[in-house]
Amino acid sequence: MSAFIGSWKLCESQNFDEFLRELAASTSKPTITFDKFGDNGLKMKTETILKTTEQSFTFGEEFDETTIDGRQVKSTVTKDSDTQLTQVQKHDDGNTVIVRKIEGDMMVTTATFKNITSVRKYQRH
Repeated sequence: MSAFIGSWKLCESQNFDEFLRELAASTSKPTITFDKFGDNGLKMKTETILKTTEQSFTFGEEFDETTIDGRQVKSTVTKDSDTQLTQVQKHDDGNTVIVRKIEGDMMVTTATFKNITSVRKYQRH
C-alpha cells in the first residue's frame, strides 16, 4: 500500500476521450494524491483545473462517491497487492472497473466501461 502514497501527475492517456464519451463525462488532466487512511485504507484526492474531490475508503467496504464529473456511484476498492488496487464503481449505466498499478515511478490506471478501455499513466511528482 505504501507504494501508492504520494502525488501523481498525469503524463500519458490512451483512448480516454472515447471512454468519457461513453460515460458522457468531461475531459480532465488530474493530479492524484494518496495518503494513508486508518489501518486498512487510503485517502485519494483528485485535482483538476475545474474541481477537486477527496475520498477516503477502507479496502473491501462499499462507499458513496461523487466522481470528478459529478456522477453519484457506489464504489468498492480492493487491495490486490501492495502495488495494485481495483475499484468497482456501480452506477445506473452499469459498472466501471478501474485498476491502478504502480510500475516503478509510474501509476498506470486502466479504466473499463462497457466495451471501452482507457489507459492513463501518472508520473510520481
